[in-house]
Amino acid sequence: MKSEKFAVVFDTNSYRNLIRDTSIGDIEASIAQLKEKETRKNIMAKATPVVASEMLANLAGPGKSPHYDECHKGLIAMANHCCEEAENTMHIIPLPYLHLAINFFEVSPPYVELITKNMAGVIGDFKIDYLKAIEGHQLFDTFSKYRDYIDGEEPRWISEVESFVELSRREALKSTPSINGKDLRDKMLEFIDSGLFVPRISMAIIFSLAKTLQIKMTGEEHATKGGILPQMFPLSVAFYQWICRRIVMDNIDLRNEKSRRTRWNWRWDYEVSFLVNDHLLNGRIVLLVTSDKDMTKMLQKYGYGARVLTLESYLGFLDFRG
Repeated sequence: MKSEKFAVVFDTNSYRNLIRDTSIGDIEASIAQLKEKETRKNIMAKATPVVASEMLANLAGPGKSPHYDECHKGLIAMANHCCEEAENTMHIIPLPYLHLAINFFEVSPPYVELITKNMAGVIGDFKIDYLKAIEGHQLFDTFSKYRDYIDGEEPRWISEVESFVELSRREALKSTPSINGKDLRDKMLEFIDSGLFVPRISMAIIFSLAKTLQIKMTGEEHATKGGILPQMFPLSVAFYQWICRRIVMDNIDLRNEKSRRTRWNWRWDYEVSFLVNDHLLNGRIVLLVTSDKDMTKMLQKYGYGARVLTLESYLGFLDFRG
């Protein structure tokens, strides 16, 4: 165990909760103590664009978000947590899109690389001078741009999930067109749990990726890449399977107010959980720190329960008391 190296990723609420009772002036010293404990355990903190985006979006005006102060402090904590002092480097993990583009099509779109680079710069600004960071990024509408992205991306992704649920409905009706109610739900769940659903989702992801990259595939190439995806990045597909099963089983309406407030956040849980697989990230095993019950249940179901910790259990593991 001592020879193993780890990369830890905090979700948004973990950063907010970590420094909730810490004054802004004390965050840097508190995070320095945390990093010292992590170094002893061979742990390096990594930032993710999605976690930063969620906190940055809460700094947008007009008006003041009820989460403004916690997200402001959370960004300062992330900036200090994920920065390598000696090299003045922000350790940030690229978007899943870039991982998939490189691994399946051997391309690294410059605009996607730029998104990660720019995000690292924005996070870093909160370490250098958080007051100037707020002032400068308000001037350039940085926070509003992240909020607008989130507001537009969530309904787009929900529509994608609904299309996958609709796929299971159509498949269920093929053999028995007249069924409905519980019988229909049971047939849909049967298809989702069968060996047919995951390959269809995997092929859809690969097709969408190739389309945005403007790359043409033969049918054989499409099938091959679709078969490899669940093996290389299992949760890239398993997350959709888990979500669709939950929607059908609980008869969830993704368009009602409760879903908009809570379940639309699944879009960002996908980005974070994507990082958990059987491969190392720059020689390190990825650990997630989150109290999100849905994400935790999903990771446990697919055999990654040991890689997810609550903030309290993680700090206890480090013997960190803040």
